[in-house]
Amino acid sequence: MRRPVRVRLPGMPSATIRFGDGQRSSARLQTISVTGGLLRVLKPLSPGAVVELMFSSHIGPVLAMAELLSPCSAAPIGLQPFRFIAMDKAELRKLRAAIASSTEPLARASSPSTSYKEAIPHLEEDKNNPLSLKSLASAYQRNGDMTTAKHTEETLANFNDPTLEQALVVPAFRKCLENPSCNTSTKNASMKQ
Repeated sequence: MRRPVRVRLPGMPSATIRFGDGQRSSARLQTISVTGGLLRVLKPLSPGAVVELMFSSHIGPVLAMAELLSPCSAAPIGLQPFRFIAMDKAELRKLRAAIASSTEPLARASSPSTSYKEAIPHLEEDKNNPLSLKSLASAYQRNGDMTTAKHTEETLANFNDPTLEQALVVPAFRKCLENPSCNTSTKNASMKQ
């Protein structure tokens, strides 16, 4: 069974959490999937609590019931996972549309039928995502725009946002830039200048 696609919605939208006793808390939506997600919180929230969760997306607000899971203690900032436990069909349609449109730029960029020139505008829409920046640098390079590719590589190398994507992409990219034997197409293109 494949794991549902996880995405980071544009602008890391704010989320409102309403507890059963009426108390509210605010957070930022770090990542989302159709089964749950990860909230960026100022302080850990009660694991096991069933809450009403509302967040904004470019498709519109999404409202659902969720269970808070154990906070990620190893993270330097408060990250609180959750899983959806109930959601109206209309809300689920909005969530799926928001996820699909957030993955579309990367999907278009990696599609073999799409030229790199066509992929660039879609990747440029998501310049706050290290995965998109890496793909964007490669697309610029393959399109022959070495100056912009190099600038995008520099942006990626200096990227510092405490997210899972940053932790996975940026350190390896920085090591590759420092290693003369590293064989990435983007690095090779920047070295040819």
